[in-house]
Amino acid sequence: MPTEPGRADEPGPGPAPIRFTGTARDYFGIWLNNLALTAALVPAWPWVVNRALGFRARMTSWRNVRLDWRGRYWGVARVTLLWPLVSIATLGVLFPFAARAGRQYLIDNHALGGERFAARSRVGPYYGALAK
Repeated sequence: MPTEPGRADEPGPGPAPIRFTGTARDYFGIWLNNLALTAALVPAWPWVVNRALGFRARMTSWRNVRLDWRGRYWGVARVTLLWPLVSIATLGVLFPFAARAGRQYLIDNHALGGERFAARSRVGPYYGALAK
């Protein structure tokens, strides 16, 4: 039986057409699942970051002296969750403070052998980098 040209629901000589049959209810269910999964995994994020930083530091050495990571869960939570939320709440005005806090925490909690690194920086250069 011949088909009319341009009918999308009949198979033709080309690739089969894609038809979407989802509903708003299906989307809402997926959205709820994603929201629940995010809420469950957000508390694990600082732990994962902290463990990864510790692993990378301990697997790195300079002249047979190993690096060490001395960060803690709540410190990582502050710089990976709290400061970004503050940046969003202030529409990015405090983003340079968040960037500085993250870098400073990263440097201050690394050590080479028994000596800790330390970083003290001003926030002005962070605003300057943001303005470029």
